[in-house]
Amino acid sequence: NSLGWFFALFGKSTNLSGRTYLWERAIEYIIKSPVIGYGVNDEFTREVIFNFVHVHNMLLDTLFKGGILLLISFIALNLLVGVRLYRYKESTAAKIITMSLCAFWVLSLTDTTDYNMLFLLYALALSVAICSIAVSMILCIKDWMLLLVKLAIKLEASI
Repeated sequence: NSLGWFFALFGKSTNLSGRTYLWERAIEYIIKSPVIGYGVNDEFTREVIFNFVHVHNMLLDTLFKGGILLLISFIALNLLVGVRLYRYKESTAAKIITMSLCAFWVLSLTDTTDYNMLFLLYALALSVAICSIAVSMILCIKDWMLLLVKLAIKLEASI
């Protein structure tokens, strides 16, 4: 393997400490239940994935536990948040949240957030972005309501 020397520098193997074996095993099972997955059942997961409760890859873990339906929902939510953050790209808060989410996605390639503190940072960033979306929606609805009230007043005045 041409990258073997690189992994050896860090005392790691080219199979990423056995993660590639976990991923292969997870993919075998994902193919058997691709739409809805197997649910959050740690005992079943331990049986299937060599005594581990997650597969050390967020996307594969999401597919394993919730199938394509959960993966699509997860990706859609993240894209929605990404679009919202892009709208406020000049904001310091948006930059911090974006960097946090990027760090989460990089780390999630070889781990899952089930049992680490990074998930809390991700959840916080996602919550802030979702609240921002909700506030914008409320303000938009308020503007539409004010416009409708003004139109109703003009209509009543003209009658």
